[in-house]
Amino acid sequence: QECVQLVMQCYVQSMIDCVETVLMSEGTIDDPLDDEGSLKEQMDRLPTIGRFDYASLATFILNIFDPIMRQYEEAVQHAGTQQYTPTMIQRFNLLEGKLTWLVYICSSLVSGYSWSETSSNDGEEAIDASLCSRMFQLAQGIDFRLSSTGGQGKCSPRLELAIAYFFQIFRRMYMWENHSMGVTTLTTILMTGALPKRTEYGGGS
Repeated sequence: QECVQLVMQCYVQSMIDCVETVLMSEGTIDDPLDDEGSLKEQMDRLPTIGRFDYASLATFILNIFDPIMRQYEEAVQHAGTQQYTPTMIQRFNLLEGKLTWLVYICSSLVSGYSWSETSSNDGEEAIDASLCSRMFQLAQGIDFRLSSTGGQGKCSPRLELAIAYFFQIFRRMYMWENHSMGVTTLTTILMTGALPKRTEYGGGS
């Protein structure tokens, strides 16, 4: 079990670290996010291993995600409506690259939920809710950045695709029509805080 945890943590961290490596290479290293076949294969396999010790892995991921999300929020607030400088663009590219990997990884893990009493009793719904709430928070931040800059602050296409992937997974897993378990689970997620909320971007409700 400890070996599986270590493998998963190393995988997540290596994907986050590769973002800066790719950016620093100035095009000499291919971005693994652009390899759709490899990316799909990774995301398809991830839930099988990743949910083996789901609670520990989710904690590890959120400990990475939350600081990066705070940095992204600060960068958005700092940028405001001013003209983006090369330094600011580089900063956003780095943060959005890391967030893109995290969105794919979280979405993939959520897609591995098993509709069984055991999964519910193990608290996996609550873990999914925790991950989903961050995805909603990020989506709201991206939308705010775009609208507050008159379209200038558009996020990277890769991050847009990752967010679209998340919503596809979320709808498939938690918004099934005519499926009582889907409705119950959706209610659980919403009650535990996965609904998008007003963040610090706009300063109050």
